[in-house]
Amino acid sequence: MEIPIAIFLGFFLVFTVFWVIFSGFNIFHAIKFGIKGIANELSLGIYVIVSAILVGIALTIILSTDWGQTIEIVISL
Repeated sequence: MEIPIAIFLGFFLVFTVFWVIFSGFNIFHAIKFGIKGIANELSLGIYVIVSAILVGIALTIILSTDWGQTIEIVISL
């Protein structure tokens, strides 16, 4: 039995969509209702920068992966 690894790409994309939605929700509320000050701005800046770095790393890995490969599952009793 073989499973294509492209299935994992689908799971990752669903996770990424939820992450973007929740990040937007978080950033909006931090700007709208957060205490105005350097701590709020600094934490949002760090969050956005780290998120951008992680997205860049993920894209690098995704683009370098051969999505035509399969995973063979061997069931032995």
